[in-house]
Amino acid sequence: MGAYERDNFGDLLFLLVTERYLDGADVVAAAPFAADMRKLLGRRIPAFGPLLRDEAFDAVWTVGGQVGRVDLERAYKMSATPRAWRRYARASETRRRAILRRRTGGVTIGAPYIPFTGDFPRNAQTLTVLNSVGIAGVRGIEPARREPIVAALRAAGAVTVRDRGSSAFLADLGVEHRLLPDAVHALGVLEPAVQPGDTAIVQVSRSRLRMLGHARLGATLAASPQLAGRPIRLLLAGTATGHDSADDYDRVVRAARRRSRGIDIAILDERRPLELARHIQRASVAIGTSLHVRIVAAAFGVPRVSLPKPKPTRYARQWDPDMPFDVTLTDLDAAVEAARGRARDAGAVAHAEGLATAAHENLASLAQLVLPSSRHSR
Repeated sequence: MGAYERDNFGDLLFLLVTERYLDGADVVAAAPFAADMRKLLGRRIPAFGPLLRDEAFDAVWTVGGQVGRVDLERAYKMSATPRAWRRYARASETRRRAILRRRTGGVTIGAPYIPFTGDFPRNAQTLTVLNSVGIAGVRGIEPARREPIVAALRAAGAVTVRDRGSSAFLADLGVEHRLLPDAVHALGVLEPAVQPGDTAIVQVSRSRLRMLGHARLGATLAASPQLAGRPIRLLLAGTATGHDSADDYDRVVRAARRRSRGIDIAILDERRPLELARHIQRASVAIGTSLHVRIVAAAFGVPRVSLPKPKPTRYARQWDPDMPFDVTLTDLDAAVEAARGRARDAGAVAHAEGLATAAHENLASLAQLVLPSSRHSR
């Protein structure tokens, strides 16, 4: 279970990477809300509430993301269409509760991404796994929400977190856990090596583009000596609420072409997450604000530069500090040059491979907790 009901690059990769380690198991990917995700995942995603109510499972596995602090309303805001969210926001409190209950399949759930299996008699004793999660935010929420989440963390069969804040929180609770890099680094082990190309991948979220300025970003890309003569492809790391926008990218493209008529810049049409990952794998450099654009680039040893945004800055500082991060547009060209130089260093290569190996070994280990007990593992 996870945020698989919306178009978000990292969340969908969590599912697709984890499934590779559960070969032979009957895997059901579910989310707090049902959604038709056939265009991106080749399947429909059911709501997990009715599943846990009606069926017995061998294991319930939550993978990835800042799952601790998000409540059901916030999850719905990120998943709903703008029109649906406006209708919800205008509704009375009673009507809002009814909307959320209908969207969860008529089942009350305590948290959108951390399973309270004890609330479901058929799965009260089911093994639970939480991997590559961020749960430090649980520390600051109100007691009525925090206490059942803490109980679920204590009851989990295995917990792996990707940030020191989450690790410290669990240590304070006395919850056994591991602190390891994000699961998506395992793509570096799972995917075959390819010859890199000349393309520069660029990704910037809608909120950051508003801060940086569409025209300024376009002009910066067009004027960069390090990017000169290279195809520039703008990658959408998700089109769900709060992520990226093709309309914004159109403005960047127009600005870049005004600055340099000969520039080869375009928006990638691809939306399937593994195909997007392969575009990054073949890139000469990846520039962006998305955490998982950076993580995928690291998985494949691609030079990477992160623009200012708290989440990738925190992650890079902890796990990937040698590649540039928190880079302003003024310093972008120098950062691209530094990233390219660093990517040729044997130490940087070994470090990226180490992150991929750590993620891979953890996933393989967690899978062994699940597969021997699965009735469908043969």
